[in-house]
Amino acid sequence: MSTAVLEGLHNLPLAQIQPSPENPRKNFEPKPLAELAESIKIHGVRQPVLVRPIGKSSKTGDWVERYQLVVGERRWRASKLAGKTEIPAIVDSKLTDSEALEIMVIENLQREDVHALDEALGYELLMKKAAESDRELGSLPGAPRHSAESIAAKVGKSVGYVYARLKLLALTPAARDAFQRNHITAGHAVLVARLQPLDQIKALGACFKDYITGDELARAKKLDLAKAKFADLSDVFNLYVEDEEHDEFAIGHGGGLRLASEKFLREWIQDNVNLRLKDVPWDLADEKASS
Repeated sequence: MSTAVLEGLHNLPLAQIQPSPENPRKNFEPKPLAELAESIKIHGVRQPVLVRPIGKSSKTGDWVERYQLVVGERRWRASKLAGKTEIPAIVDSKLTDSEALEIMVIENLQREDVHALDEALGYELLMKKAAESDRELGSLPGAPRHSAESIAAKVGKSVGYVYARLKLLALTPAARDAFQRNHITAGHAVLVARLQPLDQIKALGACFKDYITGDELARAKKLDLAKAKFADLSDVFNLYVEDEEHDEFAIGHGGGLRLASEKFLREWIQDNVNLRLKDVPWDLADEKASS
């Protein structure tokens, strides 16, 4: 028996809803998610999720409508953890792909618990999709619908803030991994992101060690910077890892790694990266010579 397309507020089966692959939010911290699940067990979901219909499918012989999450993936995940079978949802069948993406990015990334890297990926996705649409429609280049300026206006942030977030996308996989696992702070990540890939690896080592040996630097140079994760740095810099599975070496735990201050890292970069550039045989102020 087919199911009619709904519109407006309804209780929808969780099984008929799926997250969007374009949702830039990839990190859902287990502990807060479990806490939300416990709240949902007692109080239910107080704020409906937003979905849009994406067609019908059949797994048991009956064709049922499928819905894509636009806003509310965290509530959807927590409801599943809570053992719920339904969730209150607002169905909007008129949302286009571009409208759904904009709502997904802007609404989700305005929340306080969103990781800075997810935020950066969201901004990048908006700008990339706008550029792709312009090319498909034959629009003149130079005036994308989404720029750092327009995004800043929509999310209520400064243009400098948006550019700083976008700069985080320059982090190597190891640096991204360290940041996503909360081994370094956003301040450390911004400082590291400004560096070349190998210097990023060295700076990550400096985040946890007062002194890096020549042997450690030699091992760092042998890393595949396009694939290395934070755990690989443990072998390179002889970092103490108490229990990687449970993140016992993360910031704030009783044992394991000790994170240097942002001030220390800034000074380390000045002494070991910036001052090294003073020895190059060209004028750093000459853009042509350094390009």
